[in-house]
Amino acid sequence: MKKILILIFGFGFGQLINAQEKGLSLGFGGSLDIRLNDYYENHIGVKSQFSNILKSSVGIQINYQLNDRVGLRSGILYSGKGYKIIYKNVDTEDKEVSPVIPLESESRLNYIDIPLSIYCQVLKSNRYTLSPSLGIMNSVNIRESKIYEMRDGTRNEKTFNSSNTNKYLLGARLGLINNFKLSSNIFISFESYLIYELYNLNDTDIEKPEIPFGGILSVNYKFNKK
Repeated sequence: MKKILILIFGFGFGQLINAQEKGLSLGFGGSLDIRLNDYYENHIGVKSQFSNILKSSVGIQINYQLNDRVGLRSGILYSGKGYKIIYKNVDTEDKEVSPVIPLESESRLNYIDIPLSIYCQVLKSNRYTLSPSLGIMNSVNIRESKIYEMRDGTRNEKTFNSSNTNKYLLGARLGLINNFKLSSNIFISFESYLIYELYNLNDTDIEKPEIPFGGILSVNYKFNKK
């Protein structure tokens, strides 16, 4: 994974040197997506309710125009994903809840996301372009923590160096890029996408979503007016 990261940024920053002769643009933005969206944790005799935590990312986007219609898009984003479990009452009314069972637990996962895709422009006007894209999404887990809210009012947090959740997520990504030109060098880009997951989950408590989807919004600067 480190080699992939080095190659991507070696390529990106290497092209900055020739930016005036090539169609290179650099952007900053963020995304929202749904990837890990179900959870099966269930203490014996205790009902629980799953609740999503908003999944988001922020980072740098690199666009490289190969010709008038075809280009490459990559970048690196820091993302936070997670899920919350709210523990309800026990199955029988006359049975008390054990004090070791929390009121709720929250799992937080942090990833480095590295998307890489190729796109082809199919529609162009003075200030708008539409381009379907096809590529992959690489996500590397760098941190996992759990926060427990106990029944006595205390909160405990545990951080894991090696987690039960996948260290690496890989998915094929189909997207639709909408670029809105603000000036000769600046444009806003919104890309909606679907992801086909290419991994098996290590954590049996989590279920992969049936239709992972998301979107990324960024503001980009084009180094060449080409």
